Amino acid sequence: MKYVFYIVSAVAGVAFFVLISQLSQQYADVLTEVTQQTGWYGVLSYVGITVAAIVIAPLGTGFLLPVAANSFGPFWAGTYSIIGWVIGSLIAFVLARRYGQGFVKDTTLVRRIHQFEARLPHTHFILLLVVLRMLLPVDLMSYALGFGSSVTFAPFMVTTVLGVTPFAYLFSYASVASVSIQVVVGVLGMVAFLFGVYFMHQQHSRMKLRIK
Repeated sequence: MKYVFYIVSAVAGVAFFVLISQLSQQYADVLTEVTQQTGWYGVLSYVGITVAAIVIAPLGTGFLLPVAANSFGPFWAGTYSIIGWVIGSLIAFVLARRYGQGFVKDTTLVRRIHQFEARLPHTHFILLLVVLRMLLPVDLMSYALGFGSSVTFAPFMVTTVLGVTPFAYLFSYASVASVSIQVVVGVLGMVAFLFGVYFMHQQHSRMKLRIK
């Protein structure tokens, strides 16, 4: 039962992605015209909103990716999304590392993260971060790593870029494709997300037992 919320949320996310993608395709000519009129102002606005969505964690902009794909084209929409996600992630990481660690350094969650890091060779931990970047929400991972991880700025940035890039382009190109492709890509993203949630729950339980 503890996974029901995540499953329902993931299914709703897939349905919402397909719906927004189809609506964006219907108004693609209008979106393209608006994009041409706004020029770089439109691009900077989209990147800025994406950055804000990461830093202000409850604000999600996944619904904007299909709109952007039908406005800028799938390649540029994916590229602008990556830029926004990476910048937002770096800001969230720095804020958590600079201002948050003093408040949470002695919490159980932080001790579990440190214990989890200690169990893996550094290279394996970095590779795992890349995978988790693909599976879990960008804002959640950025703040969690800033609060509780010992990973430094350079590895954080590299793993962020590598982690967000595949799905950025995959969902961007799916946004201008057929419904069937959008459903397949959406389900793929749903399965990846649920696997990431399951993995983190399992690790959390193991660390809890070890600490006790």
